[in-house]
Amino acid sequence: MNLNDLYRGTNELCKGCTVLEQKKPIHSFMDYEHQPQVDLLFLVDCFKWSGYEMVPFTKEEQDIFDRFVPSITKDIQFSISAAIKCPSVYKVDMGAKNKKICRQHLDATMDHFKPKLVILLGNMPLDMLCKVSGINNKRGRTYELETPNGHKFVAVPTLHPFVLVKDIGQLSLFQQDIKFAINKYIKNEDTKLVLDYKIITTINDLNKYIFLFTTDKDLAIDVETTGLDFKEDKLMSISYAWEEGDDTKQIVIPYIHFESPFNDVDRLLIKDYINAVGANPLSRKILQNAKFDMKILMNIGVEPFVNVWDTQVMAHLENENLPKGLADLVKRFFPEYVGLF
Repeated sequence: MNLNDLYRGTNELCKGCTVLEQKKPIHSFMDYEHQPQVDLLFLVDCFKWSGYEMVPFTKEEQDIFDRFVPSITKDIQFSISAAIKCPSVYKVDMGAKNKKICRQHLDATMDHFKPKLVILLGNMPLDMLCKVSGINNKRGRTYELETPNGHKFVAVPTLHPFVLVKDIGQLSLFQQDIKFAINKYIKNEDTKLVLDYKIITTINDLNKYIFLFTTDKDLAIDVETTGLDFKEDKLMSISYAWEEGDDTKQIVIPYIHFESPFNDVDRLLIKDYINAVGANPLSRKILQNAKFDMKILMNIGVEPFVNVWDTQVMAHLENENLPKGLADLVKRFFPEYVGLF
């Protein structure tokens, strides 16, 4: 940055912003000027004055970024810009009026870079660009946006490197969010998932699958309920999926689903079927949060399954510090399937 820039006038669009009243080495730093267009843009909260230049990160944050981002962004030209164009601005400084003023510069930033993908590093960029907050439960999500001038792009929020400086254990979340977004929105590596599933509508249909009583194949089991209170809510349906050659087969049994054709006598037979599959010691039963599913099933008289593998528990054993919700595990281990369900 040219030191003469320190003395240039404030941008006209900034009039009325109270941040201008603070003493800073520079205001209205248009960091995107004279930069080339890129497919990938990293958006930080604001730049910082290092003593002789404007920088997007502290030294520790920059070290994290330089260590772990280039291997993910290999062969992709990217740039870094700020959601707020004055240095060292904090959340308390950005009331509704100041945000509205500064978003004009943010729109100009997007129109200048014309990115396909914007990675939002932290909560402030998420707030400024998407007008929502809560980085911990929104990281990894996709936001489809458009500037007033018509440039369309996708934004994906993730953790700021500052978080990794404090807790490097969250590095895999940071990396997975960026990898998923690049693969899907820049490299266009979408995976098409085809499931061959059968909805069971008669007991005769169900009898075609009694081989699950003795199979040694892994069975993925999904239980759908009317709610999350195992004492009050009911079983709506149960699904079984397994690999058959290169394909995945699935059956769905609507138990008390509103489209279920079964009567009370049929449901007793379905309970016996679930028990027989669950008692097979040769197959691994793979469930997410199995303890809840088993409580729901036990309410209709199903005995606890044998040889159960709970993906939530396995994820905890692999890394207890990372989120273990189903959506988080899909993003982490199978990012190519995100958005297909």
